[in-house]
Amino acid sequence: MVWWLVVALVAACGFRHGGAVGDGGPADVAAEQADAAPDAQNKLCFGAAPYEICLPSMPSGQVTLTEAISTDPGDCTDAGGTVVMMRNLTQNQVCAIAGDTIDLPQSTTVTVTGSLPLVLAATTTITIDGTLDAASRSQDQQSTGPDANGACNAVAGMSNIGGGGGGAGGSFGSTGGDGGGGSDGNSAGGQALPPPIVATLEGGCGGGTGGAGNGSQPGTGGDSGGAIELAAQGRLVLDGVIDASGAGGAGGDSSKGGAGGGGSGGMIVLVSQSQQLIVAGNAQIFANGGGGGGGAESAVDGSPGDDATVINAVASGGARAGSNATAGGDGAYLSTAAGSSTQSPDGAGGGGGGAGIIHVFGGAIAANNVSPPPS
Repeated sequence: MVWWLVVALVAACGFRHGGAVGDGGPADVAAEQADAAPDAQNKLCFGAAPYEICLPSMPSGQVTLTEAISTDPGDCTDAGGTVVMMRNLTQNQVCAIAGDTIDLPQSTTVTVTGSLPLVLAATTTITIDGTLDAASRSQDQQSTGPDANGACNAVAGMSNIGGGGGGAGGSFGSTGGDGGGGSDGNSAGGQALPPPIVATLEGGCGGGTGGAGNGSQPGTGGDSGGAIELAAQGRLVLDGVIDASGAGGAGGDSSKGGAGGGGSGGMIVLVSQSQQLIVAGNAQIFANGGGGGGGAESAVDGSPGDDATVINAVASGGARAGSNATAGGDGAYLSTAAGSSTQSPDGAGGGGGGAGIIHVFGGAIAANNVSPPPS
């Protein structure tokens, strides 16, 4: 695999990009902390406030992404680079891959995992023709996106031998679904939290754990989608897939266990500092929520919620184990909110995961190429 990682000491750079969110919120507060600098000094900095990094020297060379990427600090070091700090109030660490150009070839899938967000930074052009997968999966090809669950975790369902409550879905770009109450409401389901205030590049919120039933294990919540930024000083060309969606929650465990909530979508930040964002008709950029798991009956487990794997289709909640349990809520996608589960005589379903966050600087994306809509 050919990729370079570059160290940046954030405080050494005085760049403020003009594409701040502009709503008076945390992003603007972070932007105001940055000292404006003449254009000639901005060449070492990449991104848009509050999603900026600065490098000590100009990266060079062509970077071709062909293999899986781990953002764990040790793996970054082993690959020949180091960790970079975001230039904002949080100064959280990220794993940066930088070059003159960065390409992900057609028919190539690069899976991104690890404990830190990923930033791809290029002095000229970033081209994505293949699939950049920063999603979490609980079903086939299990994986956890970079910095998944970085923002928060959702509320768990209560335990009760008569039936556990379902965990809430993770809230991030939108509110997750509520978990259902178990044992005819004697064990409360997790109530979805409001979306957190987000002022840096970070992964979404994982789903809440389901409550235990009569000797059962709690149903685990789905992991959130990861965090990824593509920052080009020149063109950003997208004709492939960028996925930072959440995983489905686990089904309730018999006997009468509550199910886990679905993980929220993560965060995708796209920046063309030269205002040259090019999005082809085949591009798919999405950070949808995972489905909540289905509740369990006395002797039958509930089904897990679906992972969010498609841009324009719901990640369905898991099926209930029988008539005395309840199904999980669906995950959020496009402009459709996450679904909640309902009260159950036995184990209850988990809530669906909320949508992720997509920020775009330097151009626009057609509605059929992105989910949820950029904010």
